[in-house]
Amino acid sequence: MRSRILIFFAVVSGLGMALHAASGEAAFKRGNEAYEKDQFEEARGAYRAAVDGGWLADHAFYHLGNAEYRLGHPGAAAWAYERALAITPGHPEARANLEFVRRKAGSEIAPIRMEWMLRTGSAAVWMLSAVVAFWVLLVWSLWSRRLSKGLITGVGLLMAFAAGRAVVQLHAGTRWVVTGEKVSARVAPASIAASAAALTPGSVCHWIETRGDWIYAELPKGGRGWVARKDIAPIVPEV
Repeated sequence: MRSRILIFFAVVSGLGMALHAASGEAAFKRGNEAYEKDQFEEARGAYRAAVDGGWLADHAFYHLGNAEYRLGHPGAAAWAYERALAITPGHPEARANLEFVRRKAGSEIAPIRMEWMLRTGSAAVWMLSAVVAFWVLLVWSLWSRRLSKGLITGVGLLMAFAAGRAVVQLHAGTRWVVTGEKVSARVAPASIAASAAALTPGSVCHWIETRGDWIYAELPKGGRGWVARKDIAPIVPEV
């Protein structure tokens, strides 16, 4: 009886996934048809319906970026191209269009600082920790020709923890793209707070923390500031 229930749920789940994929592909095709007719608003809506519904194909984000650019939204276009590249890093058209949009808009990218990486426990730091732990274990084993159970256990736990933190941080979305127009970073998480810096569309900030509707981030020209959540979006979606 239990096996029949499991089979039933597996079949239902499979059908749901198939219908979901078909719905996303249908929305994508509607977007292509509208784009070919220069109906960019309709095309954007269809592409957004496809990706928001979970159909996360690189070409869906690429075409969404094209529609956003045609509508005069360079920041949103840059974000969509970044999402396409996050799925397929070697996507040549998305890379070329992203560089073109950023160059034209004057976008900037915040530098990655070691202090920031250590403070946030970014994926790079934790992955580096796992690699170092592996090599320490390997060199020790070759040098001593024996392995301590305590050392193996300790390094194994460190590697597992580091790998877990890396996965979590990769999905937290530490790189955020400015999607709004005429955006200012503030010295405090409030719209009435003084401006810390002007942010051009398509610029990349590095997330530090979230507080309500505000993101505290490392800014492209240095320093830190608060950016309204509606004006900025993570390249890798938040979990």
